[in-house]
Amino acid sequence: RHSNREHVGVVCCDSGGRPTNIDEVARGTVNCCPASVVEIFKVAIISNAVNIILFHNHPSGDPAPSRKDEETTKKVREVGELLEIGLLDHIIIGRDGAYYSFMENDGISGSPDGA
Repeated sequence: RHSNREHVGVVCCDSGGRPTNIDEVARGTVNCCPASVVEIFKVAIISNAVNIILFHNHPSGDPAPSRKDEETTKKVREVGELLEIGLLDHIIIGRDGAYYSFMENDGISGSPDGA
């Protein structure tokens, strides 16, 4: 949250939703970070993840999602469905404890079976 550039990370979770690995998958600029879906799922597959939580920060402090954030979330969810790795949430971290959760706001279905 205190960085002057965007960072994208992934939390890999087991079938009980417990974290098994946390890894940074991309580091960008002050206002963008092109996160590769390949890198996200490479970490998930190596970690034997059943589900993942994607997260990144907004150096501006405003956690409101951009159009690119929404597109990335959709793409990660779709690829995850093909790989049978659920997307539990995509969280954008802002300043002073502010955050945006796609799960809380858009109702991402977590596991590939819709659970």
